[in-house]
Amino acid sequence: MKISRVNIYLDIITFLKSLLPWMNKKKDKLNALNKFKKITGKEFINLTGMCRTGLIVALDYLRQKDPKKNEVIVFAYNLQEFIEIIKNKGFVIKFVDISENGVPLINDIKNEINKNTAALLFTNMFADFEYLQSVKKISNENNLLLIEDCAIFLGNYEEINNVKSYSGSVGDISLYSFGIMKNLCAIYGGAIATNDKNISLFLSNKITKLNKFPNLLYCKKILLFLLLKLFLSNFIFILFFSKVNKYIHKSKNIKLLKIFYPSLNFIKKNKIPNYYLSKIHPIAERIFVNILNANRLEKDFDIRKKNNALYLEYLKPSDNFKIIKIKNKSYQNFLEFPIIVKNKEIFIRKLLSKNFDIRFFYYYNCIFLAGNDIAKKFIYSELFERNIICLPNHYKINKNYIKVISNIINNI
Repeated sequence: MKISRVNIYLDIITFLKSLLPWMNKKKDKLNALNKFKKITGKEFINLTGMCRTGLIVALDYLRQKDPKKNEVIVFAYNLQEFIEIIKNKGFVIKFVDISENGVPLINDIKNEINKNTAALLFTNMFADFEYLQSVKKISNENNLLLIEDCAIFLGNYEEINNVKSYSGSVGDISLYSFGIMKNLCAIYGGAIATNDKNISLFLSNKITKLNKFPNLLYCKKILLFLLLKLFLSNFIFILFFSKVNKYIHKSKNIKLLKIFYPSLNFIKKNKIPNYYLSKIHPIAERIFVNILNANRLEKDFDIRKKNNALYLEYLKPSDNFKIIKIKNKSYQNFLEFPIIVKNKEIFIRKLLSKNFDIRFFYYYNCIFLAGNDIAKKFIYSELFERNIICLPNHYKINKNYIKVISNIINNI
């Protein structure tokens, strides 16, 4: 079935409207920010040039809060760029391995805490609300800042007694991304949020002093957005792009693979790029406002939740693959449905032969960025990097698609 795994959630009409400042009013922004507060569980919101900008500003807060504390606990299974920022800001990285359920064991987190620990950066991928509350308890007991990375977790919630507790609502600081592949796509952009007034004042002052987002960089990303909207349309994808995709994976052409998977382009940097230190671009801000006021996020959430439930119904784990434990289908409402396979190459060849477009690279085992020798083996971080694949999950993916691809996977 020739349907792209990638979905660019920003539509052309919203994009064009956002190009025109006079079509966007001040009350629209206030309304959008209030909606964003609701789906994050946070009172104070600051928009940023990127999600990475939010992390940088959060680390600046750690420095002024207690200059003597210079260690940050992070998941080894992560994005290299995020880990690199922490290192380049002069903090010591303390890695913890994830478990078979995608989150670290509580005792593993406790074992890394000492008098120099400033914060825990919690990467929201496979967590549930109950687990996060346990992590928050540990951070409170040890006077640590809990930073939630919600780049791929925006809008997820756990409903208890008709009350929704949203992802990002537990941490002292929460980070969000509005990148081109996210469900709130503003082409570039992000947000940093908190419920602490003093933290908010610090963050606001820092962000006010940041540079304007580079117009040239944003225009380049607009061009990429327009090209993706064209090539990922059903007609072009079936006629041309799906064939290119199949060729790239079969030939293992690294240069072309890096176009499909930008994370493969990672190169170590000795300093933080200047454009990371930017305010949100005005067009990105207007896109943010228009998307929230159109209530599109809620519709997307419901579609993904139904698809996730169908994957859980039709997939039958075996010796060849398994499903990561999902406690709550709303809180773990994946943008793409992950499974861990035994032999990745076999799955790649089989699914490509059946014209299914699947994500074959996700996050990475980042222990090589620690800056010192690590004797411990990070077994599950390595396993997830090497063996995870992600199945498509967006509004073009329907019940029949999920049923067919699940049947193929079950019989590999």
